[in-house]
Amino acid sequence: MEEENKQNKSGSSQVIIILVSIIIAVIIAGGGVYLWMNNKDSETSAKKQTTTKDSTQKEKEPSVSPTKVAENFVLSTLGTVPGAEIDYEKAKTYLSKKLEARFTEDTFVPEFYGIQQGPDSYEMKTENISSDTASVKVDVRYGDMVESWSFILVKEEGEWKIDEFKNDAQ
Repeated sequence: MEEENKQNKSGSSQVIIILVSIIIAVIIAGGGVYLWMNNKDSETSAKKQTTTKDSTQKEKEPSVSPTKVAENFVLSTLGTVPGAEIDYEKAKTYLSKKLEARFTEDTFVPEFYGIQQGPDSYEMKTENISSDTASVKVDVRYGDMVESWSFILVKEEGEWKIDEFKNDAQ
């Protein structure tokens, strides 16, 4: 009987040791998961902060150059040059608020384009940027005749917008 008690005590001790070991393992595993989740949240937060900083920097620097804005405008308002597709609504998106307000019609053509046949081709010539303003020169060809157009652009809400345009011959 005494031996039976020793075996029961020994068996009880082993069960207690196993249960304590399981509880300790669960606590350690739970702590590891907690630390892992906290680290993951920290990484996500850091990525969000980096993305916010990158987004802010992108807002400061326009994604489209003044030359590309002027070219997109030409391609949206002239149907006679290769690659052009007249889209006045799209063309208005390249204009500053001040200039856009001058065009109240659904369709518009800048005065310097004239009423004659549009140019056969164009070439983007120069771009000059000075802080929040820029100028772009474009040569347009009517057969053998070449004219130069100027586009003056300003930064509005982080994007280049055409604020003025003219035929340099006028």
